[in-house]
Amino acid sequence: MPGAASMIGMVLCASEWTRDDLEDGRDHLSENRKAAIAAALILIGFGVVAYLMPRIMLAIGEYSPWAAGTFAALFVLAFFGVFWLRARAQKKKRD
Repeated sequence: MPGAASMIGMVLCASEWTRDDLEDGRDHLSENRKAAIAAALILIGFGVVAYLMPRIMLAIGEYSPWAAGTFAALFVLAFFGVFWLRARAQKKKRD
């Protein structure tokens, strides 16, 4: 799974501590590292659901094809919605 390998590499690169971070007594998890970890977890979670999406849709489709289509549409909206909400929270945090 090449996407997972690149995501792990991105998190590891973002997680490097600088000497200043260690000397000034701040939290060792910098804001960039926290953001990278959060993004990785969100992408992994959505990736697992996307991988299982055909099975989920077939199971829901036995009940109702409309419900299966609605589930797929909500999944796509949720993917973008999570990142939109996270951006809003970070913007409020900075202001």
